[in-house]
Order: sequence, then C-alpha cells, then structure tokens
Amino acid sequence: MDVLVNNSGIAHGELALEIENADWDRVIDTNLRGAWLVAREAGKRLVQAGQPGSIINIASIRGPGGIEGRDPVCCFQGGMIQMTRTLALEWAQHGIRVNAIAPGFITTDMNQAFFGTEPGARMVKRIPMRRVGEPGNSTVC
Repeated sequence: MDVLVNNSGIAHGELALEIENADWDRVIDTNLRGAWLVAREAGKRLVQAGQPGSIINIASIRGPGGIEGRDPVCCFQGGMIQMTRTLALEWAQHGIRVNAIAPGFITTDMNQAFFGTEPGARMVKRIPMRRVGEPGNSTVC
C-alpha cells in the first residue's frame, strides 16, 4: 500500500437543539471515527513495512466554518482537519504524508435536498459563483 484516500461518509442535517444523540453518534462514528481507524491501520502498516506513503483525507469547506442545521457534519469535518494535522506531525518522521483536500460544495444525492432549503439557499449565496459544483468539477483526469 502506498496511498490511502479516506473518502466515505454520511450526512445528517438537523439543528443542535433537535438532533437525537443516536443521529449525532452515527455521523461522528461513521465519518470521523471510521477515517481515524482506517488511517491508523494504514499508518501502522506503513511504519511496520518501513516505507513512506500518503494518506489523503477528503474534508470539506464545512470544517473551518459551520453551517446552520448541519451540526454533526460540520463538527466531523473540523475534526477531520485537526486529525489530519495531528497525524501529519506525528508520522512525518516515518515518511508518511497526511493531507486533507477540502473541496467546495458538490451536488450529490445525499445533499441535493439541502440546497433547496432556506439555509442551503443562504449558503449558495455565499459561494462566489453563486452555484453549487457538479461532480465533474472535482475530478482530475
């Protein structure tokens, strides 16, 4: 193994005063804890093999800044960015690079309904191009 890309996750949008603990836990466990467990295992294998490698965590612009009604997702994204920074510092001595990519908003089946809500519309107004990206906007050939 040379490269790990942590790019899976689920979303749940609800206001902080309304979200159920089980929904919060599901997002954090799946997204942040899942990324942590996979990254840690990759790090262990790379260190044991004595080889350099790269771990790429897919974060989001939601990490540094919050969005109303997206509390668990924003918290997980902030955690993902901090986890990336911490692991990068710890594993650099082993030749393991840990980076995060934080793309803008891309329309998916998981988030399409959100962009039709009032908080979603306010968010789109803050995007310089005033539109949400399409999946092809974030791919590299």
